[in-house]
Amino acid sequence: MTWIIGTPYVFGYGVLIGDVQVTDEDSGETYDAVMKIFPVCRGLIAGFAGNVELGFALIQSLKDDYKFPDDTEKPLWYPEHLAENIPETLQKMYEKISKKTGKKFVHIIIAGVDPRLESDMKVPYCYIFKSDENFSPYRIPRGKIESIGSGSTVTTYVDQLEELQKGKTMAEFSQFEVHNTGGYARMLAHSIGDTLEKNPTQGISPHLFTVIVGTAEEPVVATNDRKYFTDPPIEFKMPEVAFSWMEFKKLINQLSGGTANASACVC
Repeated sequence: MTWIIGTPYVFGYGVLIGDVQVTDEDSGETYDAVMKIFPVCRGLIAGFAGNVELGFALIQSLKDDYKFPDDTEKPLWYPEHLAENIPETLQKMYEKISKKTGKKFVHIIIAGVDPRLESDMKVPYCYIFKSDENFSPYRIPRGKIESIGSGSTVTTYVDQLEELQKGKTMAEFSQFEVHNTGGYARMLAHSIGDTLEKNPTQGISPHLFTVIVGTAEEPVVATNDRKYFTDPPIEFKMPEVAFSWMEFKKLINQLSGGTANASACVC
């Protein structure tokens, strides 16, 4: 259970926004415990939904197999090359890990910028790859917002994404880009976080990470932490989360008091 949102923003960067909750399928218990979006290499980030163990393994396979080439004449990291070759990379790792975990679903979403273009306005792209579709690539059109995970089946959340793609909303949010690179992404995350808080769904946390690729050498990572100046003040702060499979097994053991099965956790 999770919700990972992706968009190739029309003004030069890719955005992935994801929550941090996992569900133990054995017990039904939920835990805010894992980062689901990671840098792959310069100019590329990836997120996962589904079985946590498989998700971490597939992200690592991308890190191992797709590094930004020293020789930029090689089309290793060009979008069209990704669409052609990533499915095989993901499928091989999926088959390997599934021998232990079983054929559980996992979806991958990537965002990046085309490395061939050196202009100030980079050209972003996003792709979705699903295990139940043999990881066939689906390219998200520029300016569109799409998602993976259980949140993509919740009517209220789907309606919200449709509203955010309307021209008027896009124009209003884009105003925050003026002298403020990443302003659109922050407004997008704020709106999505607000929807999650007002319309909670088991398995999806209101705590969000927003990761932007294309505006700097390294991805820009932000949370939706905030403080309400009530009496007494209320602080909404990202909990401790795991950034690797080993960290996750340790953390989920601590949070559950040793009762959770890490391999049965999904997001």
